Amino acid sequence: MSAKQTTFNSPLFVERLQKQDQKAITEVVEAYSDHLYNAALGMGFRSEEAQDVAHSTWMTFLEVVGRFEGRSHIRTFLFGILYNKARELRRSKRKFDSYDPFDEEFDELFDGSGHWIQRPINPHKYSENDEILRVIQKCMDHLPQNQRDVFVYKLVLEEESEVICNELGLSPTNLRQLIFRGKGHMKKCIDKIFEDS
Repeated sequence: MSAKQTTFNSPLFVERLQKQDQKAITEVVEAYSDHLYNAALGMGFRSEEAQDVAHSTWMTFLEVVGRFEGRSHIRTFLFGILYNKARELRRSKRKFDSYDPFDEEFDELFDGSGHWIQRPINPHKYSENDEILRVIQKCMDHLPQNQRDVFVYKLVLEEESEVICNELGLSPTNLRQLIFRGKGHMKKCIDKIFEDS
């Protein structure tokens, strides 16, 4: 963790934010603007929508920063706002569809004890390859929204499970289930793309 990020946790910095000190707010904006935009992209939004979600996040942050108490890291506070804005945008576009088309094929991926029948491709092997990154994004776009949200928090933002549960209102059991299902869907999608190519 950098020295600059450490200061974001200090009581003095929190006090500066509560007083809406422009320099403190500018430091936060400069530190997290790209992160918010990239997280919105990771949630499956197109570039323009991701910019809108990030912009709405900053607008709300500026409205409520005076009430920030520093009980969580400023990053967690911002990403909580981001997820609320993302939900608002999705609700305005369409109602959440809870049907998961992969469920019917999901059980075929695992044996009776819950282990992979065929081991997944190691993603680190392809991490430098632009094509694999496009494949991963394409497969993430097909994940049900709740699984995509968990993947963004866990893999893009690298948040702790406790933070994810708090932000998304999940129990630890539900979180593990969403990660498990998401991994299954991602493996099936990635394997299919590589088999067809």
